[in-house]
Amino acid sequence: MLNAEATALSLNNIENQIQYIKSKRPYIKAVCRLDNSPAIKADYLHGVDAVGIGIDGRNYNIQFKTRQKGNNDFVLIAKRLTGNTIESLNLGFRHGDYHYAFDLEEADIFVENIGGKNYNISREEINAIEEYMAESLYKYISGIQPRYFYKDNGDKIFSGDYYVFIKPEKLNELRSILHGLSL
Repeated sequence: MLNAEATALSLNNIENQIQYIKSKRPYIKAVCRLDNSPAIKADYLHGVDAVGIGIDGRNYNIQFKTRQKGNNDFVLIAKRLTGNTIESLNLGFRHGDYHYAFDLEEADIFVENIGGKNYNISREEINAIEEYMAESLYKYISGIQPRYFYKDNGDKIFSGDYYVFIKPEKLNELRSILHGLSL
């Protein structure tokens, strides 16, 4: 069941976000929105709302989100990791009593409008943040909670995923640390 109010809010803001991402990632010269009819699986199951076309012809799957008033965190998706080998492999990041790893679906670039301001981060940046800052990542996360889907009758179904909430200023701080690393 889709939230009609949230969907309308997103649709009203998407052109603004397209212009924003073209200005922040100048290697993207055109953005083609996906028409939900033939591309509903790309949007609904994989979180892809548009395809950015780069200078060199490379395509970038883009996810656009507009957060409703009061939702002030950038939201990423993660899986909870289990098993005795997770800690020895140093896989993912720890938050509370559990280990998680980001599960970024099919999007290459994530754009979220939070409190009327646009923010973006790439798949590569998220993966690098997890890889190089796993030990301290918990300090930047405001919360993690299970992700549910809702049936038309209102019943909840656990998706197997978790929402990871990070304040935009904390996400920018992580990006700044990442880009300052000497790798």
